[in-house]
Amino acid sequence: MNVSLDPTDFPMPTLSDQRHWLSELARHSLGDFELTPEIDADLSCRAVTARDDRAERDALFVLLAMKMHRFCSRFRRWSLFPWELADVTQETYLVFVTLLESWQPLEGNGGPAGFGYYFVQVFPRRLSDRVNALVETRKRHGAALPLQYVPETDERTAPGKLEEEAETAAIIAAICGRLNAADAMVFQLAATTELPRDNIASFANISRRTLYRRWPEIVSIAREEMAG
Repeated sequence: MNVSLDPTDFPMPTLSDQRHWLSELARHSLGDFELTPEIDADLSCRAVTARDDRAERDALFVLLAMKMHRFCSRFRRWSLFPWELADVTQETYLVFVTLLESWQPLEGNGGPAGFGYYFVQVFPRRLSDRVNALVETRKRHGAALPLQYVPETDERTAPGKLEEEAETAAIIAAICGRLNAADAMVFQLAATTELPRDNIASFANISRRTLYRRWPEIVSIAREEMAG
């Protein structure tokens, strides 16, 4: 992922900005990309630098703008009055900054890893928390509350659980990055499903003999990566 951006071309928003500023930034972003270990590694390197460099932080925000714009779109069905969807988009930069500060880099192959997976898992929930805070403000001031969509909250979607899942996803990605395509599929299925090993062989389009022959090497690489 080689993207060259001059952050001064995309100044960060203020309350006086236009209603559609995030969608404008999204035009210069990476789009609604599928996350891969390579993209995660690039984003993670940028995130480490962005913690101490405002220009790099703003540039990283631009790269992820399309993802954030999509995360905001889910709130179109919420009853936000007297707030609007534009108020939700204003929250994205604050959420992004706090998420960048709370992220703990993982050691991947040749550099930091995990920010991309942390972002896609944790950012939507942090944004939901901010929107819920807006709704609570309305409630405290006695405004009528129409029926609204409320996301499920259980132990699977608690912030701590989501951050744990994001870290696990990053580790799985780092391990898969050291395997060939077939072995990576085998490991991902073994790590994320409860399929019997024979079924995993079928899904990976390899023979059971090949899977059993390759399995010790896959486990050895996984243990080495996790130990590191």
